[in-house]
Order: sequence, then structure tokens, then C-alpha cells
Amino acid sequence: MFSKHLRGGGLVEDTAFVSDTAFISINAKVEGTARVMDNVMLLGRAKVSGNAMVCGNAMVCDNAEVKGDARVFGRAQIMDNAVIAGRAIVCNRVSGSALITGKSKRSLLSK
Repeated sequence: MFSKHLRGGGLVEDTAFVSDTAFISINAKVEGTARVMDNVMLLGRAKVSGNAMVCGNAMVCDNAEVKGDARVFGRAQIMDNAVIAGRAIVCNRVSGSALITGKSKRSLLSK
């Protein structure tokens, strides 16, 4: 069963956790046992599902998806049609039609 998040009106499945400080836009979704915490923004048709976790000041937007056991944190920006899946860990910008999966790590390369 889904309910609307207070900040943005996006859908959150009852088994998922979204903090009160996160923003989930009207067409965005959080499913499964996913966790969206801190100041995260889900914009457009973004989706976080499975056992994924998005935290910090990260932004997931457009048609991007974070799923599986993926972790997205810091000031990461997941955009366009990018998919972060498996056990991937991301704390940087990913866009286009990128697919990051498995045990991949994409971290900040500059200060």
C-alpha cells in the first residue's frame, strides 16, 4: 500500500522509509524497503526501490532509478535515465543512460 509524502506528494510504500526532511515530488516513488533520508530530493519520475538507500543532499531526478542494494549519498546527482543498481555505491553525478551496477563505486574525484 502507498501513501503520499507530506513534502512533494510523491508515493511511498508502507514498507519503505522516507524522512520528513526529504522531498518526494508528485510523480516520484519509493518502494520496497528502500530508505530515503536527510535532505534528499526525488524529482520528476525518479524511483528508489528494493533495499536501496539514498541519503545526505543527494538528488535523483528525471527518469533515474536507484534499486537493489545500491547506496547513493553526499551531493550525488542521479539524472536523466541513469540506473544505479546491485551493490553500487555512488557519491557523484551520473547522467544520460548510464547503468552502474554490481560492486561499482563512483566517488568524488575532486575537492
